[in-house]
Order: sequence, then structure tokens, then C-alpha cells
Amino acid sequence: MVGYDGDLILARGNLDRDELSRNDPQRLAELAENAGYLLISGWGAVLDNDGAPLLLSRGELPRATADSPTVYLGKVAGRPYFACDLTTVIGGGPTRDNPEVDAPGYRIGSLQNYAPSWSADMSALVTAAVAILNTWRATRWCAVCGQRITVDSSGWSGQCPEGHVVFPRTDPAVIMAVLDSNDRILLAHNARWPH
Repeated sequence: MVGYDGDLILARGNLDRDELSRNDPQRLAELAENAGYLLISGWGAVLDNDGAPLLLSRGELPRATADSPTVYLGKVAGRPYFACDLTTVIGGGPTRDNPEVDAPGYRIGSLQNYAPSWSADMSALVTAAVAILNTWRATRWCAVCGQRITVDSSGWSGQCPEGHVVFPRTDPAVIMAVLDSNDRILLAHNARWPH
């Protein structure tokens, strides 16, 4: 099931993030041979003629992906999936104001506009891909020490030379207010904070 509410995409699918394989280069190489590949640009995916994410085999990948960041997403129904970031190759991607972009040879649709019409599994894959790739495009330096981050675990974590670990933001966060019957909000106050 996929839900859409304003800027929030909730994707529920059967994505197995496959932690054991993503840290094993030999296993990843084996999985890559028969995997499905998604092409991601900005906050969207390259679409096929029906408006679904274009799914390619390794042999069908365009040359533009050769130098593009690629991450292992995991498995759905036993099939492995990877995502290639074409953002710099294509020159950007969809935005809130422009949910569909046509680049030479590509039609790219935003996650926000298209995910509600995709299967739950495809939405989960594209949501994870967009979250991971956008994290590493925006996060290149360690927030603790300022040194450059090296992405590892096939995209699921990054680490600086000092050993600080950074994780991509792949899961939703929720902010909520607790109200009583008189429409008053519950606020917390730590005993260590000033009065």
C-alpha cells in the first residue's frame, strides 16, 4: 500500500534490505548479474512509457551509468535490485514545482507524483533509492569532525577517517502533538533545563 499526503510518501512493500550481502563485495558482484536496475535522478525515477519506474537488466544499462554512484537496495521476492544515480549526468531531476522532467532520452517523474500509482514493492524500492542517493549527494562531510565521508555498505552507511558513522535517512519520521479535550498541548520540560 502506498499513501500520499502532501509532502509525505509512505511506502510499504516487501523490500528485504539484505544486510549480509551489502557488506560482501563478492556476493554483491554475484547479485549484480541478475539484478533489476532503477535509474534515479534527483527526487525521481526514470519512467517507462506507462509511467512506471524503468527497470533494466545489467546489460541494458546505458553507458552514462558507468561512472554514476550505484547502491544495492536489497531484494524483493528474492530478486536483487540496485539503483544508479544519474542526477549529475542528466543535469538534475524533478522538483516540487516541476514533477516531471524530460532530459535527452529520459522521462523522469517525481516520487511524490508517481509513487501512489506504483505497486507497493516498486514504491519501496524507489523510495529507498531516492533517500539513499540524495543523502550522499548532500552529505559529503562528517558532522562531527568535518572530514570527508566514504560511502560503504553499498550505500547504506558512510564513515569518515575518524570512524564516525553516518546513515542515510531512509525511514519516515513523525512529529505530532498530544492534545487534551480542551485543545491544550502537552509540553515536556526537562528538570535540568532552566525554569
